[in-house]
Amino acid sequence: MPIQATRCTQRQLAYLAHWKALGYTFDRDAVIPENTSIRPDALNLPSRTVLAVTAVMLVIVYGVLWVAA
Repeated sequence: MPIQATRCTQRQLAYLAHWKALGYTFDRDAVIPENTSIRPDALNLPSRTVLAVTAVMLVIVYGVLWVAA
C-alpha cells in the first residue's frame, strides 16, 4: 500500500516555519512534530559512546599508519 500524505496542522506549519527560519530543511518523507522544542533529527549530536569509539579508532588508524611509514 503506498504511503499517503496527510494535511498539516497549524502547529506543524509553525514548526516548519520556525526551523526553516533557522536554515533547516526537511525531507519530503519527514515526520513533522507539533512542538518547536523538539529538535530535528539532523541536529542531534552523537552520544559520548559514539564519540569515544570514534576517537579510539582514529588513534588506532594513526598508530598503524605511523608504524607502517
